Amino acid sequence: MQQEDIAKIYAEMIGQTFGELTVIRFDKSKKMFLCACACGAELWAMRQRLLNSVVTRCRSCRDAEAYRESLRVDWRQIAHYPPADRRALLQAYAQHLAACLKCGTRATAFERFVREFTADPLAFVPIAEESFDERFAKATCQQYPQYKRPVVAA
Repeated sequence: MQQEDIAKIYAEMIGQTFGELTVIRFDKSKKMFLCACACGAELWAMRQRLLNSVVTRCRSCRDAEAYRESLRVDWRQIAHYPPADRRALLQAYAQHLAACLKCGTRATAFERFVREFTADPLAFVPIAEESFDERFAKATCQQYPQYKRPVVAA
């Protein structure tokens, strides 16, 4: 290919959108494109990675999406639980998410929460004398209130 053809190809990519990235300019010395993400961040990306959809957004957007995805309930992980235990687990996870939202901290991924719930079922026995809000009011952001699980008769 001629230099003019290559320059024309690179010039045509400016302004194109790949996922959430918009190409701003090409840097000949780096042989990369400067792209702007929808969130406002800028990053450098190679042409092939843009064309093959390997890079479609910035790292912070990608990490935020992965975090949101980790919080989603995966029913396959709890399908083997009896209905009462599933209900208790989901209620405890909802309380955990609410507590993290109030504190402004990152919540535990659902998969890990299920593992912890399974590993220590006695930690999820309800405390009748205090409501969740009363326990949360006493707790600091570093100390989460205990989410309790009822004991199910076999």
